[in-house]
Amino acid sequence: MRRAFALAALLLGVAITAVPAWGQPEFPSPVRETVTPAHVVPKPLQNIGYDQKLGESLPLAARVRDEAGRDVPLGSFFGP
Repeated sequence: MRRAFALAALLLGVAITAVPAWGQPEFPSPVRETVTPAHVVPKPLQNIGYDQKLGESLPLAARVRDEAGRDVPLGSFFGP
């Protein structure tokens, strides 16, 4: 009798833990809706590309913005 009770309790425990949200409505996860998979290119980046020009020099006089937002020549990042 004890074995039957223990077995019934064990099976009931397994059944309850196997369905943790039993009877609960399924809600979409907010994380699933906002995360973009790594293989998907976001729309703003779909038309952006670059041309490799191996062996050519960078135009050090070209103006770029530094981390403070100042307009500086590209060459200012490469030593004296």
